[in-house]
Amino acid sequence: LARLGTDYAGKRVRLSAQVHGDQLAAWGGLWMRADIGQHTAAFDNMDNRPLRGSFGWQRAEVVLDIPAGTTALSFGFLLNGGGQLQATQFRLEVVDQSVAVTGENGAPVLPREPQGLTPP
Repeated sequence: LARLGTDYAGKRVRLSAQVHGDQLAAWGGLWMRADIGQHTAAFDNMDNRPLRGSFGWQRAEVVLDIPAGTTALSFGFLLNGGGQLQATQFRLEVVDQSVAVTGENGAPVLPREPQGLTPP
């Protein structure tokens, strides 16, 4: 996918897919990340609107403004916790400014060191 970033640089891009969840213990979602070299320039993993519990096939999407200079565009889906999350019919498309952005520019906020590695 490394070359994909240059194809979408400077554009608003939507990743959509059909998703199905079965007893998601925590949460799941689609994710997309734009990188400029080793720096994360835009990111969304649906953590502010997570998929939860059990649900039939439904559409999910993430939308990012892909900065000029983007060198890599990565995407997929994730499951945090137990259960089963399925995804199919992925679509990556350029959209116009009337489609709202769901993610943020800049790197996601991550802890500076590992957490939760030792028992309390």
